Amino acid sequence: MAHRSYKDASKNVNWGRDENESLSIEQINCGSIQRIADACELMAKDRAAMERNNKSLRESKEADARYIRTLERRVAALRGCLKRAKKKGGR
Repeated sequence: MAHRSYKDASKNVNWGRDENESLSIEQINCGSIQRIADACELMAKDRAAMERNNKSLRESKEADARYIRTLERRVAALRGCLKRAKKKGGR
């Protein structure tokens, strides 16, 4: 008889029907809880990845906003230079 973990055996829809591999309710519940725990760990891992991605996007957005403010100041400075040059009589 091949040994299966409670987790694998709890996936079986014919619980306890096979006389050679019948499981007790406690064993079935143990396997089910292990599968639920595995699913929760995967969800937590996915959430952590989303949070890292969100933080990265937020930092990128802030860096882009700083760069845009820099470009706006440069444009304003160039406009001022053009205005002064026109007052001096340049083309």
